[in-house]
Amino acid sequence: MNDLAVLLWASQGISGRAGSFFFRTAPSAGALYPVETY
Repeated sequence: MNDLAVLLWASQGISGRAGSFFFRTAPSAGALYPVETY
């Protein structure tokens, strides 16, 4: 289960925050992030 959690975080996780902006571990053109993982 831990391996799955690490894989999901690496693919769509939030790695930081600056004010109201969130930084994700995966790049996205135009910062649109069309995929959301719950």
